[in-house]
Amino acid sequence: MRFHHLVLLLGASTLLWAGSAQGQEWTVLENCRIVPHPSNDGDSFRVRHEGEVHYFRLYFVDTPEDGLAFPDRVQQQADYFGISVPETLRLADEGTRFARSFMQGPLTIKTQWIDARGRSRQQRFYALVQNQRGEYLSTALVEEGLARVFGMPTRGGAWPGGYTASQYQRILGEARERARRQARGGWRTPEDSLHHGTTPDENRWLINVNKATAAQLEALSGVGPVIAERIIAARPFDSVEDLLRVQGIGPALLDRIRGRVRAEAPPPPERTADFYRQDPAKWLYRDVRVDFLRAEPLNIAAPDGFVVFKIETGTPEAPGGQIRLYLPEQYQASFLQRIEAGNLAELTAFFHDMIDIGPVLVVRP
Repeated sequence: MRFHHLVLLLGASTLLWAGSAQGQEWTVLENCRIVPHPSNDGDSFRVRHEGEVHYFRLYFVDTPEDGLAFPDRVQQQADYFGISVPETLRLADEGTRFARSFMQGPLTIKTQWIDARGRSRQQRFYALVQNQRGEYLSTALVEEGLARVFGMPTRGGAWPGGYTASQYQRILGEARERARRQARGGWRTPEDSLHHGTTPDENRWLINVNKATAAQLEALSGVGPVIAERIIAARPFDSVEDLLRVQGIGPALLDRIRGRVRAEAPPPPERTADFYRQDPAKWLYRDVRVDFLRAEPLNIAAPDGFVVFKIETGTPEAPGGQIRLYLPEQYQASFLQRIEAGNLAELTAFFHDMIDIGPVLVVRP
């Protein structure tokens, strides 16, 4: 059986935002002011507009958590920057301070009033934030290395005085690359980290040859585009010494790069939860195909018309982690029959980031 993805997104108190014209229209709130609150952080905050207080969360970006209430999410954030969990928690504090400074003075808020409350009972909406100079907070956070490009995009066409979602994602991608090149925020070098009063995690600065991109490998002295592609083609490596089997890498070159690389576990298999989670910004809000082994119903709150399963992805030879699956009730009986019969192979679903839960899969009728 092949399932199809839910067209739109999870949100609201029921966790699902239905796909109608609702939530597409823009409201622009001028002359807003930040409202101090203990729970304000780098991407979520309260503002006052004409005497009314609204709680907003940024579109497109995600700043690190400031605690371990959601450890899986913190680990994903740490993996994004290639840093340790303690460094990620410190980065969260930097993001909060930066956002607070950025939002001094009158602000312009642009929102479609799409619910972003996640597990919180307090009403919160996705928004874009501009300061007096017309700069977007989302861009500034990414360019400072304080947020990952990850999260809800805007809906419909271009927002008032702005961009379409695809245009802005390209802008954020360019900002992320500038932050990497300039070693800002989460991309800092060990020496920069010491200047900021933090203790560097030496393992952070080692490139994992089993996961590195071609650009990251080419940053190694003596490794050009050809050798980088050969490294990628020869993966996985059980140890750094295994790089010697790559044509063009001899003992001299290996000694030169040995202090810059590590060989951790290879990337997870394709078509698994772990595979999509390792680069969520690439896959969010798209169809994905998933191989799965087992499925277990979860007795938790679900949107109207849906049930929730925990599925084990991958194959017996190559497991790929667990993920929640939101399934329309009309498919529940046939899905349970498949489970009982052991007929678990693949499904196609929508890869979505649910606030306070993380990536989930959603199937539509």
